[in-house]
Amino acid sequence: MLTEFKYTEGSNGLELAPLYAGITAQAEYYITLGLLLGTMALMYWLINSRFGLFIRAMREDEDAAAAMGVNVVRYKILVFVITSMVVGLAGGVFYHQVGIITPNTMELLQMSLIVAMAVIGGMESLFGAAVGAIVSRIALELLREINILGLHIELGAWRYAAFGLVLIFTLRFAQNGLLYPIIDRLFLRQARQATVAKRIPKGGQNGPA
Repeated sequence: MLTEFKYTEGSNGLELAPLYAGITAQAEYYITLGLLLGTMALMYWLINSRFGLFIRAMREDEDAAAAMGVNVVRYKILVFVITSMVVGLAGGVFYHQVGIITPNTMELLQMSLIVAMAVIGGMESLFGAAVGAIVSRIALELLREINILGLHIELGAWRYAAFGLVLIFTLRFAQNGLLYPIIDRLFLRQARQATVAKRIPKGGQNGPA
């Protein structure tokens, strides 16, 4: 019923003014990239702070975290506020770039895709989830039309079925994500080993005898 009010324009949606009026597409790209990197940096800082430590403790055992002095209710509210701010920022940028907001823009399929991207990338890794979103979006566009031995096939909505199979495989056999283990093996593990090697004094001793 709310979508039929004149203020929401019903199924026709509301037209929105461009967010970056009077600038080039290249400048718009870099501004959006800056917002993404800024959000990623904020999330990385939160994850590696006391806040992130408490949140991980609550995820593993909420009662044990409360017994250790963590204010569970307070941190749940903080998580809700922070995630709402990030989602609001993303939604504002997205809809102003699209130029129109309709009830069907964020339907169940689109919301499911967002969750699936995080699962495939790796829900326990900020970097993995971001890479999962990028790779998944590129894969969906590549699967829109495929050519096999000269045979042109338009998958259309069937590409989501293939995406669903990948999601099922990830949940069954790669619960830490399909992409994060690969990223960890190729990049992150070497960086961690290099950091540990720098901290160990020469001779393999941790300190003076």
